[in-house]
Amino acid sequence: MCLLTISCVENKQKDVKRDYLKDLKLKAVNGKKSSYDYLVDYYNNNPSESYDLLPISILAADKYNYSNACVMININLVQMANDGKYHDSLFKNLNNGNKRMSLYYLEKGAKANDLSCISILENLNRNGWGIEKNILKADSLLKVEKKLFPRTYELD
Repeated sequence: MCLLTISCVENKQKDVKRDYLKDLKLKAVNGKKSSYDYLVDYYNNNPSESYDLLPISILAADKYNYSNACVMININLVQMANDGKYHDSLFKNLNNGNKRMSLYYLEKGAKANDLSCISILENLNRNGWGIEKNILKADSLLKVEKKLFPRTYELD
């Protein structure tokens, strides 16, 4: 009897989680930024499911211009190409189509002054990870970072 009760509770929790995610996704695709942000938090804590976030991030970046969606597209693409792992250096493992897609959204986010997008682009250009090394562009991006976010660099 005890095992049956535990099983029912676990099933109920799974149903609540599924319904909660479904509601967040619906609100996110309809432009509710806080719902998108909650989804990002959820998938950051459940990376094995993070592929579900990619189409929502593309919509959020294209339709609602959420700059944090731009960086999430890059993260999701890199994770999918690297067995769930993420580091800027793993960008080099993307196929050419996904590199172009990722760079498009990183540039879009950078134009919206998203620090994560600017920082990733700076790292990719400085180190030549998956793109041609371009120190001048990297230095230019670093200057933008320092100008937009001076507190980050106060200890330099």
